[in-house]
Amino acid sequence: MIAPNVPALFEAHFGVPMAGAVVNCVNIRLNAPTVAFLLGHSSSAVIMVDQEFFPLAEEALKILAEKSDKNYKPPLLIVIADENCDPRTLKYALGKGAIEYEKFLETGDPEFAWKPPEDEWQSITLAYTSGTTASPKGVVLSHRGAYLMSVSGPLVWGMNEGAIYLWTLPMFHCDGWCFTWSLAALCGTSICLRQVKLQGSEIATISTNLIDNLLPEIKNIAYT
Repeated sequence: MIAPNVPALFEAHFGVPMAGAVVNCVNIRLNAPTVAFLLGHSSSAVIMVDQEFFPLAEEALKILAEKSDKNYKPPLLIVIADENCDPRTLKYALGKGAIEYEKFLETGDPEFAWKPPEDEWQSITLAYTSGTTASPKGVVLSHRGAYLMSVSGPLVWGMNEGAIYLWTLPMFHCDGWCFTWSLAALCGTSICLRQVKLQGSEIATISTNLIDNLLPEIKNIAYT
């Protein structure tokens, strides 16, 4: 997944594991050579990319192809459309053969009988360090680890059932500290932001009217 905090990224934390695969949320601030390394190291078979970051994915795939052997098979490329973005980027991605995300979902089987993992220590997600000193290091999270973190987070922060959560933390950072799954467990509501551009007064207005839970640093802005 190469995307900011959009609903598709949240959905991937459920749909991908239910399909028996491992989700890898890529830091959108990385450059193309680093993203190419991640895609190659993880042997990614499917890439879902937000239309804004399609050029990044395209360049990374080009680098990966150049460094791979003749048996290299490019991954399935799916583009996530967003009406808030320049429509030309979506048109370009589709012209390059990418499949639109919603169209891809329509090809699925509504009656698909998903199965839980046979072992709770099986991997659910793969993440990477930023690679500031060397090549990024992979970090694997198990189903057990994700469960414990997603349950303990709300207990520590005192989140109640039906909590409303403003996503200022990138979901690509440790799967949003596992709050992706926490919100589902609480029957909560996620408010997704592509970018955090709000001023302190605007955040205060939102939090007063809508938000139950924000990150501590945002709370300090909102309530002072």
